[in-house]
Amino acid sequence: MKNFPHQINQLDKLQTALVVFAELSSTDSDLGDDGVVGRALARAGVYTFRGSFRSVAAALREESAKPKSNQGTRTCARDLRRLFELLRFLEADVNGDLRLAPYGQLMLNALADGSNDSRRIWAVALDELLLTTDEGSSHPYRILRRLAAEGPATVLSKLALALEARDDSEGEFARILGLANRSDWVDRLTASGVSAAQIANAAKILPALARQLGHLDVQGAAPAVANNIGSIGSEVAAGTARRTTRGNGRTTNADSIGADPVGPSTDDLNDDRFADPQETAALRHARVVRHQELVRWMAHILSSSGFALSENPFDILATKDGDSSILVEAKSLASGGADEATQVRAAIGQLTYYAGINVPVFSPPRRMVQVALFENRIAEVHSLLLEALGIAVAWREGELLCTSAGSGQLREILT
Repeated sequence: MKNFPHQINQLDKLQTALVVFAELSSTDSDLGDDGVVGRALARAGVYTFRGSFRSVAAALREESAKPKSNQGTRTCARDLRRLFELLRFLEADVNGDLRLAPYGQLMLNALADGSNDSRRIWAVALDELLLTTDEGSSHPYRILRRLAAEGPATVLSKLALALEARDDSEGEFARILGLANRSDWVDRLTASGVSAAQIANAAKILPALARQLGHLDVQGAAPAVANNIGSIGSEVAAGTARRTTRGNGRTTNADSIGADPVGPSTDDLNDDRFADPQETAALRHARVVRHQELVRWMAHILSSSGFALSENPFDILATKDGDSSILVEAKSLASGGADEATQVRAAIGQLTYYAGINVPVFSPPRRMVQVALFENRIAEVHSLLLEALGIAVAWREGELLCTSAGSGQLREILT
């Protein structure tokens, strides 16, 4: 059974703990120092001392007299540090020192704003949580929710089996589901070398967090997580789409944007003209055409909202009254989203570069929103990453321009 941090299972305390880590980081404290972090957690009420009405200061003095291996504050610090690293709230910098990660900052922002986005961030962080051992890698929270939906819903303790799965395969899920349906499942686990303490700890954290987030009802059933998606209606413009060449910036309009040739036509296709050897020339050409259709479609939305348009080297730079600007990088996606991660990384790099190098020279705005525009809705984990970097996420659904829950700045500037 995989090991998982098991100190605290209350969302409010975990959120307070993240604030503690952030405050320590802001004062350049060593987040890897169990003593420093543990004492701060005790002062914040995250770690509590048992059986005493003495002050926290007095309790900490008594704690410091114990061997380090027996200090509960240190154990709590280690467990929470590992949990936040697994959730990608903390990350190591190039020197190996821990710091707040983009997801962690996004969580802090949501907590400071008092918005419901914190629950969405928790849901995504837990869903993406990956545990790896020599036997394989698995996403225990996804497995837990599936067990709750397909397994014996009246026995919540059996959700501990989410940490028993070696990997995410169907065969492995069938194995643990079979265990969940046995009355002697605990005996089976202990016979394989799993201790009673491991089983108890495995049932302590993830099921409790799932209940607090509303992902499990009182019987253990797992309803779907509600999506929080905003959308803006628009008209779709028709027209032949072609990729623009990369230059130093030029004004254009919604009808002529992206009008430069893209290279080979469908009558002159050969693989030598394309950089990706894994795609045929025809498929590559189709991707380019789809990209430009997406650019034109977005350009008409922006134009109808009163924005002037520019292109080169960016896909679209839309400006209004010299005050507000929208910088758009459009991305097509392979079938099934196979290249989604690659396209997200490319969008981050291009938007960052264009905003820092090209836009200030061509048209410096007082307010600019960067937008990563996709053909389809992307994974929540990618949306959160882009939002954490200050990039709005948008995609096309029929006649609608849809935006992720954390991309309100785009909706605001278009209205």
